[in-house]
Amino acid sequence: MQLKRAICCVAMILGAAALHAQLLQPNGDAVVAVVNGKNVTRADIDKIKQIAPPQLLQILQANPQAALLNWYLIQYLGDLGQQRKLDERSPFKEQFQAMKSEALAQAVVGDESNTYPVPAADIKAFYDQHKTEYQQSKIKAIYVSYKPQISGAGTSPAELEAAAKAALLGGKREEPDALRLAIDLVQKLRAGGDFAKLAAEFSDDADSKTKGGDFGVIKGTSQFPEDFKKIVLDMKEGAISDPIKQPAGYYVVRVEEKAERSMTDMNSEIVASIRDTHTKQWLVDLQKQFQPEIKDPSYFMQPGLQGIQQHLQQTTGQK
Repeated sequence: MQLKRAICCVAMILGAAALHAQLLQPNGDAVVAVVNGKNVTRADIDKIKQIAPPQLLQILQANPQAALLNWYLIQYLGDLGQQRKLDERSPFKEQFQAMKSEALAQAVVGDESNTYPVPAADIKAFYDQHKTEYQQSKIKAIYVSYKPQISGAGTSPAELEAAAKAALLGGKREEPDALRLAIDLVQKLRAGGDFAKLAAEFSDDADSKTKGGDFGVIKGTSQFPEDFKKIVLDMKEGAISDPIKQPAGYYVVRVEEKAERSMTDMNSEIVASIRDTHTKQWLVDLQKQFQPEIKDPSYFMQPGLQGIQQHLQQTTGQK
């Protein structure tokens, strides 16, 4: 069991090679530890960092003694295994080959993603398609609540939660009354009305009404309903919205500031996303290609028992 664990640790170390490349620290000859009577220098630690798996790197920071014990014990046992030529014996020979294949498979997946060419046209198409995700608008809002209708049918969890919160806050208007008030507020604001004063007087959002209607920044990734975000992010700076209906109220919104991350700023993230999508689909296609067709399910259900039965039949001549 201990040898098996040691082999697994070696595989993890090999599989993570080059993922944690570190610049060599100055004064690399400085001794930072002694293991089994040998000095361990800064340069030695830097080399370990270059190929060690993430788990060992975390332990190295929190408990360097345990990390170095694990590392150098594995190196010693590995060398001892080679001296005994265990890697040339079965089943260790086959196990090593399996671990090598697994490590190379992981490396191939990473290489497929890292080297997949992404044309500029694909980057622009992706940016245009996800443009709202890179936008943000600072807004003021007045919230006019009404008695929520919580039926549950066809209502999303977010909508149910919003309606439940509105019910707890005590929205007493009927929906038509709330809509008339919201329309009136839109007209007053578009005619030059003071947003802060109207918010203080009519808004049912306790937090923003005390801040002149300041509602914060809305982004494509914000936790708001998609229809609300789409309307807000499509508005121009300074625009005042028509009443935006939500499960338990209407919002009247004014966009104070708009900002947008450019395609140049998003280039590396877009490339990474496209490559990730490609690699996932590539793996799905490979899985389809290698999907097994089981001809004898019973063999896999009780392989040990079946093997015993076959052995008894062969040795006794029974059918």
